[in-house]
Amino acid sequence: MMLAIAGLGLAASTTPPELTAAEAAKRPGQYVHVRATVVGFRTERANLCVLSLDRTGPKCPLLVVVKPELVSKLQLPPAKLKGRVVLVQGYVHATAGATSQIWLDRAPALSISPN
Repeated sequence: MMLAIAGLGLAASTTPPELTAAEAAKRPGQYVHVRATVVGFRTERANLCVLSLDRTGPKCPLLVVVKPELVSKLQLPPAKLKGRVVLVQGYVHATAGATSQIWLDRAPALSISPN
């Protein structure tokens, strides 16, 4: 199985191991593969869609930020992702005093887990 990541063909064996949202949040600057439950979503300025993983509010370990042009390319609308387990791939961004985030740069970086 081959994965297309940022225009490069990478063998599935190079895919990072699955992490929880809390584990991924502790890896700023690293490319991660996360399995977590979407527990909430909101639309922010500039029409960015923000998905909360595993917990809401200040206890949320990791947010997924979806650019407006990618929202329509997701498998389901954000409202229907709530309660579903998703797989997310991307780089963890962290800012002091803020919740860690993964900014999606392509739609296939977020998918619904088959199990």
